[in-house]
Amino acid sequence: MISIFFKYGLIVMTFLLSLIISTVLIRRGIPKLKKSIAQEPAQKAKLFRDLGFWIGFFEHIIIFVFVMNKEFSALAIIFGAKEFVRKEEIKANPAYYLLGTLINFGVALIMVETVQEILKTTAPVN
Repeated sequence: MISIFFKYGLIVMTFLLSLIISTVLIRRGIPKLKKSIAQEPAQKAKLFRDLGFWIGFFEHIIIFVFVMNKEFSALAIIFGAKEFVRKEEIKANPAYYLLGTLINFGVALIMVETVQEILKTTAPVN
């Protein structure tokens, strides 16, 4: 049997790693798509970036939990909620929001599947 500390430690570390990877990809990889930020005052732009970080953070948690529990159909909630809450921003720059969401989904899916494979193939610990 796998040690419970190993199992949950691996899950927590995988979650943190997937969060870091998706944050770096979103923050570094697609900022040029967000043209409207440059037109806003500096304080408003900073607040928007900070708010976007927290939205992405909780989106990532939800994705990670749903995928860990094999609730793939529940992932549609994220797309629906994002469309409802950020309707105007999505209309202004749809590629930015779609790409950010897809990066979050992709990284979480890859990391969860990786940790689940590791847990399946790990030799029992006494």
